[in-house]
Amino acid sequence: MFPAIMKRRVVAFTEGFELPEAKDIADCVAFALAAPVAVNIGNIEITPTLQVPGGLSTMRPGDRES
Repeated sequence: MFPAIMKRRVVAFTEGFELPEAKDIADCVAFALAAPVAVNIGNIEITPTLQVPGGLSTMRPGDRES
């Protein structure tokens, strides 16, 4: 493919996201390696915090509406 087109596509795809850095990935690997022997981690999917299916909704425990 054309490098300029690919670069524009990558920029458009990642724009607005804080991408995980190498240390973030390393922390995930260390977490998996430190898991107890009775725990099986079969898959790890690492995505930017706001890049999740259906969007991300967070709230503090006291903020929940009744």
